Amino acid sequence: MPACAYVWIIHSHNIKCNIKKIITHPYERCNLKWDELPEELQGVLSVLAVILALFALDTIINVSNFFSNNPIYLWLIGGVICLIGTLKFLDPFNFFSNSIEIQNKVESEIIDRDVLIKDLSEETIDETNIRIHSISKRINQWKKVSPNIRGKRKERQLTLSMTGYLASSYPNISHEERLGSNRIDAVIDDIGIEAKHRPNQNEINRLYGQVDDYLRHLSHVIVVFFDTNQTMINNFNKKLRTGNYHKKVTVIAV
Repeated sequence: MPACAYVWIIHSHNIKCNIKKIITHPYERCNLKWDELPEELQGVLSVLAVILALFALDTIINVSNFFSNNPIYLWLIGGVICLIGTLKFLDPFNFFSNSIEIQNKVESEIIDRDVLIKDLSEETIDETNIRIHSISKRINQWKKVSPNIRGKRKERQLTLSMTGYLASSYPNISHEERLGSNRIDAVIDDIGIEAKHRPNQNEINRLYGQVDDYLRHLSHVIVVFFDTNQTMINNFNKKLRTGNYHKKVTVIAV
C-alpha cells in the first residue's frame, strides 16, 4: 500500500498526530500507543510485520545454507569476532600507551630527582664557598693588624692571635680540636684552619698527611702559612693537586 494511503487512514480517524510533522520530521516520534491505532492500521502493520518476519527467516535460511556450503567463511567470521574480542579485552593500544606514559613518568621523576640533587649540591657548595670566602677575608684582614712577634713559639703565638681575631666574627670557633690522630688549630662549622710558620720539606710532607686526615671529618681546610718561602708553598700546592685535594684546601700566605 502506498505511503499516502497510510497518511489518509490516520487523518480520516482524527488521530492526534501532526501529519506535517511526520513528513518533515520523520525521526521525531508521535506519542501513539498500539491500542490507540485504528483496526485497519493495526491490520496493515500486522501484515507488514509478518512479511518482514518471513523475509528475515528466508534471509537467515539462505545465509545458513551459504555458510553450510562455504564453511571457510564461517571460520573467518568467527576468527574475526574472536580477534576483536581479544583486542578489546587486552586493549593493546591502551596498554602500550600506558607503558609509554609510565616510562615517561619514571624518566621525568628521575630527571626531577637528579635536578633536585644537583640543586641541593650546588646550594651546599655555594654556602660552603661563602663561608670559606668570608673566613679567608677575615684572615687577610687580621694580616694587616697582626702583631710583630719575636722569639720562640712564634707559630703558636701567631695562631692564637689569628684565631682570637676570628672568634670576634665566629663565636662558635673551636680551638685545637682533635680530628683522627691529629689536632687541628681551629674549626668553624665544617671548615678547619691549620697554620704553619716557615715549614721545611719534611713538615710540608707531614702537613699533607694532616690535611688528608682532617678531610675525613671536614668539608674544607684552610692552610695559613706564616712567613713561608713561596717555593715551599708551591710544593705543597703541587702535592694537593696530585692528591686531588686542591678543591678542598685553600692556601693563604701571610
